[in-house]
Amino acid sequence: MAEGNIVSINPLYIGIQILNFLLFFFIFKNIFLDKFSENLEKREKYFEDLEKEIKTLRKLLEEKEATFTRILKEANEKANELLKNVILETEKEAKNLIEEAKRKESEKLQKVLYDLRREFEEAKKEIKKVIPELAKLIVNKILGKKAA
Repeated sequence: MAEGNIVSINPLYIGIQILNFLLFFFIFKNIFLDKFSENLEKREKYFEDLEKEIKTLRKLLEEKEATFTRILKEANEKANELLKNVILETEKEAKNLIEEAKRKESEKLQKVLYDLRREFEEAKKEIKKVIPELAKLIVNKILGKKAA
């Protein structure tokens, strides 16, 4: 080193530093950098595959949702149709039951009327049998009162 210089540059040391850097870079590149870049490429491919799988699954999910929505809509329509049919069938059966009840009530009423007419006719016959005696009794009472 020279005494008057504050910074001295020795070309031998610079050459050794350059060789040292190149050797270090070569070792680092061969040992670490290639493996590191290989791992980065693997990860990149892995994430690309994951993105593709996510897109595929998302598309499949959308298809399943569309299918589910369609099936649910069809099921609702079918349920509404069945409910409508059940209501119509129930109304029809209720109407038939009401008509049957009215018919039975009409038959009962006809029977009651028939029985009443028959009883009325029998009572009329009985009254016709008793009328001459009643007429005599009434005439006797009226005449008996006048005579008294």
